[in-house]
This record gives sequence, structure tokens and C-alpha cells, in this order.
Amino acid sequence: MEFSLDVALLELQKSCKTKSPANLMISPFGISVILHMIANGAAGPTLDELLHFLQVEKMEDLALEAPKLMEIAKSSSNLETDDGPVICNFNAVLVSHKRTLKESHREFLENMFHAKVKYVDFSGKAASVDKVNEWVNDETKGLIKPLLLRSAFSNKYLTLIHANGLYFKASWENEFRPSDTRTEKFHLLGENVDDSPVVEVPFMMKYESTYAHASFDDYSVLKMPYKSAHGDCKSGRRFSMAIILPKEKSGLPKLADKIRENPHLLSRKHMPNMEYQMISILQVPKFTLSYCFQPSDIMKELGLTLPFMDFEDNLTSLVEEMPLFVSRITQRSRVECDEAGTKVLSITDDSDDDCGFCLDDSPPPPPINFIVDHPFMFVIQEDVSDTIIFLGGIYNPQLV
Repeated sequence: MEFSLDVALLELQKSCKTKSPANLMISPFGISVILHMIANGAAGPTLDELLHFLQVEKMEDLALEAPKLMEIAKSSSNLETDDGPVICNFNAVLVSHKRTLKESHREFLENMFHAKVKYVDFSGKAASVDKVNEWVNDETKGLIKPLLLRSAFSNKYLTLIHANGLYFKASWENEFRPSDTRTEKFHLLGENVDDSPVVEVPFMMKYESTYAHASFDDYSVLKMPYKSAHGDCKSGRRFSMAIILPKEKSGLPKLADKIRENPHLLSRKHMPNMEYQMISILQVPKFTLSYCFQPSDIMKELGLTLPFMDFEDNLTSLVEEMPLFVSRITQRSRVECDEAGTKVLSITDDSDDDCGFCLDDSPPPPPINFIVDHPFMFVIQEDVSDTIIFLGGIYNPQLV
């Protein structure tokens, strides 16, 4: 998933440099799932390029990677339980009713990604989108809605859509008390501390609590674990949110540059050991955000170009009638973070047209404060596999 993580980090890096950056959240996991699906339908140079960026040598390796991806974000057995995270990972393949999905591609998607295949009249525009969304709503017990925007079928050459919908809802292992929430100042990005604008936002507060924490020259990290489901304890899945806070009030752009150059800083395998420390005051802003972007634009910038080109030997193993190419990949995400925990919905789809951290058990150091009162990064990850499911940046908690 290194390429998908690089796509997310480049989008974060670019957003930091805009005049009025928007809060963002991206799912490297969702991007990786879509690329794996597309790669199965590729041939020739296009397949070679996709395998290179997915860091596997041959299609057989791709087939080995798919179950690992699905296991990380495996759907909960009970989508209505409060015992640990509720996860719904839904993959769908929408095919034009005028085309026939190749049987080999259908088998790969169904066996490796548990994907649901549905033939659709793309010419039906909004009405057809509504039918698809109703179908997905029923399949996911209302957790993933809507899968598609009503404009999704606007391209008259649209033939095929691969879609990944990922719903994640988890309660903090150590929940915040709503009665402790208070309004405080949050510093926005500025040239320097003195001229940076300030907004007042509600902050979740925690006092005298123990968290995994690490401090470095220009940033610090605090990890807030989510409750684990009983079944996850047996299978070894654990989820957490890590907040990566620059020490300078306007230090997020520099931090984004640093982590983009050294993405291993987000990995428990390379990061120096975090320690459990007594946090005297933990102050984290509540936030809700929605974000939409086209990873395909970033992918092209990073050198993945052939899947998006219209030529005869491109994506030849998707449908029977003709080769296709990817016209775009789109991802929409929404996250809500409050005293109880975090709720996330991320949708990633493509349109195909005709031609973590390691913990240390040493004695706790002196108490510290962790005050998140300026722009920061966060990642939601599965700790055992060291996989980043979501990555985000918060510039202004007031923005939705």
C-alpha cells in the first residue's frame, strides 16, 4: 500500500500549500483496493506499470495480496454491535447492461474481494444511480449510503465502475466525558504565530490519563486506541487514531513535507519506541469533515499513466466486447470525531470507459500535556498489520 499512501501524502502536501486549505481525509486502503481490482483486468505494459506501483512482480502475487487487504478491514460479523469497531467493507462492480463482464474478472473480484456484481443501465442517469444506491443500502444494512453521487453516470461512454465503500465506527477505549468538553482557541495557519487567525472550537478534554506518546524535534505523536471487539482480540486486530502534532503552530506544511519524504515515520517498524506516559491534560478538538478528490490526478503526477490512456491493449480483461481505460478514480470521505469515538465513511470508485507504532513497557516518564490547538495530521490504522486505513489533516475544526 506504499503507493496509495504516497498518493494520500501528496494530496495532503498540496493542500498545505493552498491559500485556504480545506480539512481532508483520504483512505489509502480504498485506493489500494481499487488499483488491485483494475490490475486484474490489465494486460501488457499497463499491467506491468500497475504491478510496479503495487510493488508486486506478477499477477499471482496480486492474488496473494488481496486476501491480506480484505482481512485488515474485514466486515464485522454483527454490523449493529457496540462491542468494538463496526466495520463494513463493501466492494461492487457495476457493468453496463450492454456489455458482459469477463468470467475470469468476475471470479477474481468475487473470490478475492467478495465483490457484488450488478448490471446497470447507465443511460438511466439519476434514476439508475438511485436504484444502485438503494441496492447498496440494502446490502450494507444502511451503513454505506450513498455509494454513488447522482452525477456518477453522466459520461455517455461509461461501461464499468469498480467501487469500494468502507464504513468504520469505533468507540474510544478511554472515552471523553461530554461534560468536560469546553470551548478554547484553535490557531489557524499563518506566516507566524503572531499573525495566525484564531477560531474558538469545542475541545474534548481528558485529565491524568495514560496514552502511548512520543516526542521528536519538530513534532509529537499521541495514540488513542479504540475498543476492540471480542472477536478481534482473538484474531489480533487492533485499531487506533494517532495524532501527529507539529510543535510549531504553523508547522503542518513542513511536517507534511517531512513525512512525504520519509513515509516510514508513520510506521511502527521504523519509528523509535513510543512510551506509555501520563498525560496531565489531553485537549483534542471535535471535528466533522467531508472530502472529495480524484486520486487519478495524483497518480498521473506520480507516474502511473497507462491505465488512463485510451489505446487498444490497455484494460483488455474486464469485459468481453472491447478494451477499456480508466477515465477517473474518485474518492469521497466523511469523518466524525467526538467524545464517544470516530465514525468514518469512505467511497472510492473508478469509471472505465470505452476506447503504528511500537509500544515500550518502561516506567512512565513525568506527566506531560498534549494540547492540539493548531493544524495537525491524524491516521486511523490497524496496529497489528501496521496498516493505515485513513489519513487526514485538520486545518480548521470549524469547517465541515
